[in-house]
Amino acid sequence: MSRLIPVNYDKVIKALTKLSYISIHQKGICIVMQLADKRKYTTIFGERKPESMIVVPATDR
Repeated sequence: MSRLIPVNYDKVIKALTKLSYISIHQKGICIVMQLADKRKYTTIFGERKPESMIVVPATDR
């Protein structure tokens, strides 16, 4: 099993913004993003159902 490589959350936010996600709110260290147009969806994790909301932890570890 391969290890996950940590990615800076700014890069994740930038990539999700390009996929038409918008930041709804931030509570603590978590940024909640939602798909702007739910008719246009993007499946990030392969064959799973489309994700309309994503929570990104904003930590610098």
